[in-house]
Amino acid sequence: MLALGGDGQGGAGVPVAAAMVNCTSPESVTEAVKVLTAVTSEYNGEVLVGGHANGFTQIPEDWRVETAGIAALGVRRDLTPRMYSDMAKTWISEG
Repeated sequence: MLALGGDGQGGAGVPVAAAMVNCTSPESVTEAVKVLTAVTSEYNGEVLVGGHANGFTQIPEDWRVETAGIAALGVRRDLTPRMYSDMAKTWISEG
């Protein structure tokens, strides 16, 4: 979990400019943006929240690009550019 001090500093005293999530499904980004927005709410919008989702069918727990490659992840056929765009608009409006 993201831990911000009362002065907006990260654990090492480095200012936190953004809390982001990456390399996960669009549905997971939607949920993560809600959590990150709640966690950073005390900073009145000074900490940006966002994410970048993948369009893979699955990411196995033991998967490594070095051994299995990207093609092993498969491509979601149900996720159109329009659907991704609509989800991204939700992330923007919620975070």
